[in-house]
Amino acid sequence: MVFKKYIPFSALLVLTLGWSMAFGQSLNGLTIIGNSVGTSSMTELQVKDAFKAKNNFWSNGTVLTVCLPDTKSTDAADVSRKIYGKSVSEVQKFWLSQVFQGRSRSPIFCETDEEMISYIARTPGAIGAFINDKGLTIPKHLVMQILP
Repeated sequence: MVFKKYIPFSALLVLTLGWSMAFGQSLNGLTIIGNSVGTSSMTELQVKDAFKAKNNFWSNGTVLTVCLPDTKSTDAADVSRKIYGKSVSEVQKFWLSQVFQGRSRSPIFCETDEEMISYIARTPGAIGAFINDKGLTIPKHLVMQILP
């Protein structure tokens, strides 16, 4: 009966690993771009906090503007899952709640990756995420380095 004392530990380990796999989504595969956000590198937690509008301003005083793929785009589901840990419709509900409670401004939804790059390039304080599977050229000053 030596195994009985290891059952609670094993159950806890399995739950912890399952939780981290389900909700600890990494940003791998996403391209994060930003314009005049006060830094060129961020941790995954800082990126997620920015996309959740934890603050309305960057450290340099620039207003935070979140850009997301349009709900009908092919990137929307992956971006929603990896950044928010939610489905596309749950992210829409999150943002409706944020805006109607006056906590932040509505995000900008872009139909294409090119549209997002263009919008962020001309909007100081804007940050966006998409999957660059088309090999688009992104201006170097917009690319954010994601730290572990």
